[in-house]
Amino acid sequence: MPGIIEDLLQKSSSYNFIQAIRLLIYSVHMRGDEYEGVMRRKIRVHPHLSLDFPGTDIISIEQKDTDPDKYFITSTFLGLYGASSPLPTFYTEDLLEEASDDRSISRDFIDIINTPAYMLFFKCWGKYSFFYNLVESRSDDVLDRLFCLLGFGTEKIRENFVHPTRFLRYIGLTTQMPRSAEGLRALISDSISEPSIDIEQCVPAMVEIPADQLCILGARGHCLGEDASIGSFVSDSTGKFRVHAGPLSGQKFQDLLPGGEPFMLIGKFIDYYLDQPLDWDMEIKVDEAGIRPVNLGDAGCCRLGWNTWLGSDTRYPENRVRLEAGH
Repeated sequence: MPGIIEDLLQKSSSYNFIQAIRLLIYSVHMRGDEYEGVMRRKIRVHPHLSLDFPGTDIISIEQKDTDPDKYFITSTFLGLYGASSPLPTFYTEDLLEEASDDRSISRDFIDIINTPAYMLFFKCWGKYSFFYNLVESRSDDVLDRLFCLLGFGTEKIRENFVHPTRFLRYIGLTTQMPRSAEGLRALISDSISEPSIDIEQCVPAMVEIPADQLCILGARGHCLGEDASIGSFVSDSTGKFRVHAGPLSGQKFQDLLPGGEPFMLIGKFIDYYLDQPLDWDMEIKVDEAGIRPVNLGDAGCCRLGWNTWLGSDTRYPENRVRLEAGH
């Protein structure tokens, strides 16, 4: 940070006003000063006393000798005197004449109005800059509004998630209606940093027929070709989807198995994103190079049904593992 401030002081005109203020505030804050009110206490801005038409926002930035955390900025816009002043030109001409006599009483008086104007200008910019409010000024009010937009408006709801702030980046996806398979794919893929994620929709599954809809001769559910079904289960393709991942390397495959943080995270994201009561499972395709034959005592390859393969042949025709939700 000292190198950036040194460059800022030496090459002031190459920085725009907002950028310079942010760097100065952050620098002062990093040296132990409270973030709130740094601009009011440590930074003074006044217009450039000239009738030239400048090409940059800033003419100079100076550091006070007695207080290295205090800065004086000479700006080229927004002032009550100078080339951009809304007042008649003779005001600036009078100040120039006063400055030629090494006096600045009138200018100092007008700067009482100028300095707060620059503070308000910066606050107006910061009000609608989410990155600035979240990362630099760390505004709790803005963070609460974003959580409300996500549906995480209370602390009790946020406690159900390990890192609720990681959901903030997905506001654009989660506020789109209707919820889509592509939106879910993008959310899962980004959350676990795995581009090979895909969503298979309308996966057939056997669902139980409610007791009051079972086939009973002479009573109900006995019209052939319409509502008659033998047994208590029926195939349904409207209530389930499948998350596909892979082919994955051996280590990535191990990380996605139940019990690991990525698998738990996928479940949390799916529960949050779905707006309909759908079932789901996950099918992982393992890269053949990542398959290891079972070796008793090796905790990394002895989880039956998930990562256990018998034999020493590295060519396994079945290199897919299916994981049910809730594992």
